[in-house]
Amino acid sequence: MRVFNKQFLGHDSTGINLVAVSNDYQTSGAFQIIRKSDDPNRVRIKAPNGFYLQAKTEDLVTADSKGDGQWGDDDPSVFELTIAQRLQGEYQVTSGYGPLKAPQIMKNHWSTFIVENDFKFIATSGLNAVRIPVGWWTVSDPTPPKPYVGGSLQYLDRAFLWAKKYNLKVILDLHAAPGSQNGFEHSSS
Repeated sequence: MRVFNKQFLGHDSTGINLVAVSNDYQTSGAFQIIRKSDDPNRVRIKAPNGFYLQAKTEDLVTADSKGDGQWGDDDPSVFELTIAQRLQGEYQVTSGYGPLKAPQIMKNHWSTFIVENDFKFIATSGLNAVRIPVGWWTVSDPTPPKPYVGGSLQYLDRAFLWAKKYNLKVILDLHAAPGSQNGFEHSSS
């Protein structure tokens, strides 16, 4: 179970308290998600120590529940699983849609999100520059590392041509560095 700073969740020396100190998933152990049979959105999470996670307080989750209670809202070992309805960030989109569907989704995004008329509008509005955020994987185009998909570089080239046409300067913004600089979707967490 991966959390912040590329670390994996594991146990402290007591075997009960959860800590995020391991950079190796194999040493932290595997967590198992157990779904309620008639409601797959209700889950229990079994820790490597054989016990289930439970929310003791707003700030404390431990791995010391037997997981034998009811599946009700008052059981601290029952969690509600929610899936984001909207994938944000290129890493999430390409991971979520996979290698068959992601290339078309990204191509559609690249060809419609920012278009030549946007550059024309910027120039006629009196501005003299555009800032273009790019991810580190763009330099590997047309075959970036998985899960990213190729094709972004041709759209970046197109943006430079539009900027030249409308006499705009371009500020390239390395918006996502390897490993994610802040853990949020826009930096490819």
